[in-house]
Amino acid sequence: MVEMLDIYDDNLTHLGNKPRPDVHRDGDWHRVFHCWVIYRDAHGEDWVIVQRRGADKATFANYLDVSAAGHYEAGETMRDGVRELQEELGLDAQFEDLIPAGRRVSAARYAGLIDREVADVYFYVCDQPLSDYNFQREELAGLVAIPASEGLRLFSGEVDQIR
Repeated sequence: MVEMLDIYDDNLTHLGNKPRPDVHRDGDWHRVFHCWVIYRDAHGEDWVIVQRRGADKATFANYLDVSAAGHYEAGETMRDGVRELQEELGLDAQFEDLIPAGRRVSAARYAGLIDREVADVYFYVCDQPLSDYNFQREELAGLVAIPASEGLRLFSGEVDQIR
């Protein structure tokens, strides 16, 4: 069955829905869910859980990416996005457990696609170590835990690599 997505105009006014391949072919605005999982270890150090995308993914195969992400299907709301944590990572989180971080608007062309999306971004803090995750092997090649302090230094451009 083809996944249907809600589509929007430039002002994020809902226009209807369309099959996902057509959305990316035509460059329609659509909404997605992104959640960064933060693992706080027994010593109080925070680690960011990052997924390694699967080798068979159509875009950015084997690249590191946000902990859990996915398209909202037609008719879904932000609250429904929490299902991605269960599907991709095996985490049983509730929407109320998420910490809103804002929205990320992006528009890009790659691999023959036009991707114009608005991501609802969240954090989820938990005490589940990386070894206890049951990640979706059909979608992900693996998971990596990065010390949050080192990740901030890397992504701010302060350093070029981390341990």
